[in-house]
Amino acid sequence: MGLLSAHKKKVWFSVFGFFCSLLIIAQNGNEELAKQYQKLYEKSPVILLNSEVTFEFRLDAKTHTPYLIENEDLQYMSLRLTTEISKFKGYDNESSIIQSVASNENKKKVPLNPICGNFEIDNIFYSDAKVCKYPLKFSYLGQIQNLTIQKRYNDLKYFTSVYFNETYPVHVRKIRFIIPEWLTVELKEMNFAGYTIQRKKTEDTKSKATVYEFTAENLDEMKHERFDRGNSFTYPHILVLSKSFIDNSKQVPLIGSVDDLYKWYISLVHQVQNDPKPIESTVKQLIAGKTTEVEKIKAIYYWVQDNIRYIAFEDGIAGFKPETAQQVFQNKYGDCKGMANLTKAMLQIAGYDARLTWIGTNKIAYDYSLPTMAVDNHMICTLLWQDKKYFLDATEKFIAFQDNAERIQGRQVLIENGDKYLLERVPEFSKDRNLVKTQQVIRLDGTSLIGNCVTEFNGEMKTGIQNLLHESSSSQKSTTLEKVMSQGDKNITIQKLDHSNLTIRETPLKVTYDFVARNQVSSFDNELYVNLDLDQLYADFIIKPERVSEVSFDEKVLRSSAVRFQIPTGYKLTHLPASLEKKHGAFSFKLRFLEKDGEIYYEKELSIDKGIIHKQDFTAWNDSVKELKKVYNDKIVFTKL
Repeated sequence: MGLLSAHKKKVWFSVFGFFCSLLIIAQNGNEELAKQYQKLYEKSPVILLNSEVTFEFRLDAKTHTPYLIENEDLQYMSLRLTTEISKFKGYDNESSIIQSVASNENKKKVPLNPICGNFEIDNIFYSDAKVCKYPLKFSYLGQIQNLTIQKRYNDLKYFTSVYFNETYPVHVRKIRFIIPEWLTVELKEMNFAGYTIQRKKTEDTKSKATVYEFTAENLDEMKHERFDRGNSFTYPHILVLSKSFIDNSKQVPLIGSVDDLYKWYISLVHQVQNDPKPIESTVKQLIAGKTTEVEKIKAIYYWVQDNIRYIAFEDGIAGFKPETAQQVFQNKYGDCKGMANLTKAMLQIAGYDARLTWIGTNKIAYDYSLPTMAVDNHMICTLLWQDKKYFLDATEKFIAFQDNAERIQGRQVLIENGDKYLLERVPEFSKDRNLVKTQQVIRLDGTSLIGNCVTEFNGEMKTGIQNLLHESSSSQKSTTLEKVMSQGDKNITIQKLDHSNLTIRETPLKVTYDFVARNQVSSFDNELYVNLDLDQLYADFIIKPERVSEVSFDEKVLRSSAVRFQIPTGYKLTHLPASLEKKHGAFSFKLRFLEKDGEIYYEKELSIDKGIIHKQDFTAWNDSVKELKKVYNDKIVFTKL
């Protein structure tokens, strides 16, 4: 027995050693591969060797409605000696996560402890959005872990798009759709240009379905870049348009057209039972004594802006269904839909024709030529008055009547019109709407610059400052505005700060102050070197070559400044920087220096006509910024007499 036992142990250890050696070989092979990926993705803790997702459309036999099963298979490789990541998977009232399984590189199941619950989203007050967090720990370089997640979508309307890029770099990404013959689905390819994406279509005669497969390789992680234009403009993705299905030989519409989309939207509106009675007395008080129709409209519109707190609200159908006007009125808060509905109700009480209006902001690349809920993410109110349409967005505090925020300018809108609808576009304004005009008078005091400044803000900067000060406490308003005017530069001290009425919407916001600017003057021997440009806007705004998104400044930019500087007594001008004028289709820089009657005049105008720098303009922008910075760095020189 002893010899037999010893023999068994010897065999066991031999087998164990054999498998250990295989494991070491496998680990070494993975480690070498991981080192190669490390060179490509220096900042990423892992890479997705394979990311494969299959979407299978099915029909619920009980409800006779289509639903969707998503099967996601992920294979991660660690690019660090030890690291921990988390995979996040969202769900809501219209979807659910059926199961999730983790396994090692040998496909052996390993413990998985997901944490699931409500998902906190910025500015979302109440949401049915939930998320499961799947923590994955890696203990050595090249370690592989697999994660499989199955999810169900109960309503195809809510399944709108699939992106190729992931949170981490991807070696191979496969997206597969299994579409049965009874279902009509259009797959719209978006932003495929510049990417090598293979497409394959096969017919599965057994299941009577068409299989569409898209494959991409070597994808970078999805980045969150400053001044990005939005993912729908930037990354390759597929819009999924579920149009109709056949049930018992009858064709049943889903969302195959804008008509279908509007029918669903308006059906939700019809469920909203506005009660004007709690609101009527307030409306009467607001318009009492107003002698013109415009004054009455402004009184109502501005009251909603001033008295209803905007808090985004997203809860299944409630994410698309407005809250009743009386509820928003009573709560004194609401989301965009609730605020639009209250604006509509109050205007109707006053006798005006006001309609709910669906719109997608400028972060969305689509319009209503595509019948999908991905088109819009916002709701406003449209006033039809004197044969014109006025677009009212009460979520934009301090916006004037007949003005519109940059994010909705030029955007297509879907206007409520009974059983039909109206398609229009919000007017688009030029860069002049956003003019920021600065005038400074400066003189030398020792080694500092002392001056007076008058700045007029319009458009986006104006409403931005008004909102910032509105959110500041009374004791902090002056300090906050000082930081804005000094741009946080500790070398600049603001004194005697004053401003125009912050609540007035129709005129520019005017800010005046005195200032002391230190470290703007240098002296060597008998010479003074003076910098008169205290903000040096865009001096370091070089667009990196690896940037993915186009640059969006969230406004059409127009900045104009004029500086008058008195030549110091006992000095003469010996060097003035050369003027600069750079004109491009997307932007322009103009800097001009002039000596006249013992004073230096410096004028600057920077403009970005559409507020966007497209990729093809990155090089031109960078070259121009370098020339701009060269002028900024070229000081005015005065020599002692």
